[in-house]
Formats: sequence, C-alpha cells, structure tokens
Amino acid sequence: MVSVALRVLVLLTATCPVLMAPSAAGSPARPDLDANGSEVMFIIPETMEPVCAELDGARPWAARYPREYQEWQDSVHGSAYLSGDTDAPGCADCHDDPESGEIRSAAFRLESSFRCARCHGDEQLMAKHEIATDVYASYRADYHGLAVCYYRTHDRSMWRYEATCSDCHASHAIYGASDSRSSIAPANVLGTCRQCHPGAGANFTSATTGHFRIDRKTSLLAYYIKLIYQILIPTFVGLMAAYIGLDMTYRIRKTLIRKE
Repeated sequence: MVSVALRVLVLLTATCPVLMAPSAAGSPARPDLDANGSEVMFIIPETMEPVCAELDGARPWAARYPREYQEWQDSVHGSAYLSGDTDAPGCADCHDDPESGEIRSAAFRLESSFRCARCHGDEQLMAKHEIATDVYASYRADYHGLAVCYYRTHDRSMWRYEATCSDCHASHAIYGASDSRSSIAPANVLGTCRQCHPGAGANFTSATTGHFRIDRKTSLLAYYIKLIYQILIPTFVGLMAAYIGLDMTYRIRKTLIRKE
C-alpha cells in the first residue's frame, strides 16, 4: 500500500506537460522548454548532415574523440544514422563540441533529457520507428524526471544527481533493452541502478525504474485510484463552486430584500 501511495503521489505532482504537434515544414516539431519553463518548438530539417565526421577546423570529431565515436557508431543511433536514417541523431544533434566544456556543466546535465525528448517526445516519430511513444512522458512522471524538470526550470546552475536519460541508457553506447550490451538489459540493469544506489538489492528493479506508468497491466490498484481522483476532484471542485455561487446569490438577494 505504501508503494501504491507513493506512486499516486508522484502521479498527482507530475505537472510538467508534454507538447506534441505537427510542424508546417520539415520533420514533426519536437518539444522542449525555455528558461522560463514555457514550451518552445524545434523544427528538425529533413536532411541531416554528418556532423560527426565533418571537419571541425582541421580535426574531425571522429578522430578527436575515437572512443565516443566508436561507441556511437555501434549503437542503435549510430548504426541507423550511418545507414541513411535521417531521423537518427548525429553528434551535434545532442551536444556541442565537448571541447567547449558544455557537457560538463550543470545546465547541460539538466538539459540533456530534454534534448533526448526532441525525438523521444515526438509520438509520431516514435511510432514510425516502433518505439514506445510514452518514454519521455513516463520519465517526466517519475521522481527522477520530476526533479530534473523542476530544477531545469528554476535553477539551471544547481548540479543535481537525479538520473537523466544517459545515466541509465548511456550517452553513446545505447542499445535496445533486449541487447546484452545494453545498460538496461535484464542482466545489467541492477548494476546500472547501483551506480547511484549502491545498496540496491535484487528486488530493487521490480519497482518502477525511471519510467512511471499507470495502467491496468502495470498496477491495477494504482490505475483505479488514479481514475477515482480524476473523477472526484473535478466533481467536488465543481460542486463547491456551485455551492459558493448559490450561497452568494442567496445572501445578495436577502440583503436587497431587507433594503426594500
């Protein structure tokens, strides 16, 4: 019951909305937030230049960062990108040149998950590639995502330790959960959690792991509690507003009658 209550609490406090809408040109618009927490839209061009292998000054990124490039090249992103999938991200779609120091800043850590959301928050794009369409929304409904969302909006200078996408899925060596190389493969996921939760026991991963979902399959009790709240809260608020309106009307009419 405690775990259910906690899950319901997280659900009720998940107030960061996800905006998804088609764009007029290019690929579908992808959601993000500006410094004030307002939704802004990113239009991703239809063609994506191979920035990873391009010359940056005199040195290609691939030559300057060979380990990172190799990890990306073998990953689901890199293999798709290099095979011609223009939806897959290249290096500069996720970050600037590491030499700039951007990736080591608190602001980038808070921003990184929202950069992932440019693709993974786009339901149309995810459906096209047969990837779960709620990965970003369910991350933002989990404690990790709620905290990152809050501090990204209110204080980007604060270094936070709540898990971002890359803490669980890696930055470059990203593979599907069924791939034994993946950091979230069944044999590896507990070790991944222990990077932040060193005392995590064998049952730790049986709880929600970064993506908070409530439906009949994951938790029937939590699903019906959510449904009840969704019905009762607006009902009681509406009844209270009606009661206040009727009471004010009665008092005003009573005052007018007395004056007469």
